[in-house]
Amino acid sequence: MSENETETNEAPARKTAAGIKSISDGRSDLYRLAPEKINVKEGWISRFADFDPEDADDIARSHFIAVHGVKQPVAIYMEDGLAYLSDGHRRLGAVKYVLDPDNGIEVTADLSTMAVLVEPKEGTDADRVFSQVVRNQGKPFTGLEQATVFSKLMGLGWTEEEVANKVGVTVQRVHDLLELNKKAPAEVKKMIRNGEISATLAITT
Repeated sequence: MSENETETNEAPARKTAAGIKSISDGRSDLYRLAPEKINVKEGWISRFADFDPEDADDIARSHFIAVHGVKQPVAIYMEDGLAYLSDGHRRLGAVKYVLDPDNGIEVTADLSTMAVLVEPKEGTDADRVFSQVVRNQGKPFTGLEQATVFSKLMGLGWTEEEVANKVGVTVQRVHDLLELNKKAPAEVKKMIRNGEISATLAITT
């Protein structure tokens, strides 16, 4: 390839980058980190399992990631010089599952690093807990998992009304899920987790 051809091919890329910068309203906070450098706080995520090897959907996602990589960045926040995950636990769980040689998955994608979006420094724990609901674009939270999120927000000073307004559900729904989480027998909770009954049916019953 001649020098002129190289310049011709690179020109559109330079123009595209310049065009984006000219209309951007802020800088990018997108970086890349090795999966092992992304820490997960115990009990932070409100799912019952970040990644369930017995769940067909989770296994399907892991095989997709093994071939195509992680398409959506995970979110982190920095604390004492360490990166902690605030959104993307299922994605990170799938990557770690794929990279475990004991699972025998052929990996063709580059999973040495993952795209991460850095949370604003002024973000609070309540903001990060709330983001588990509003950012979730994968497997929907079950009623009990939503109740766990609501309980955490209440513990951080939110009222039932504030939770309802932020999440976009009725105050009665928030109250019912909190009561279910607090008072339902362990066997009923197990049935909900296993998909044998819905949270709504358990509340009604």
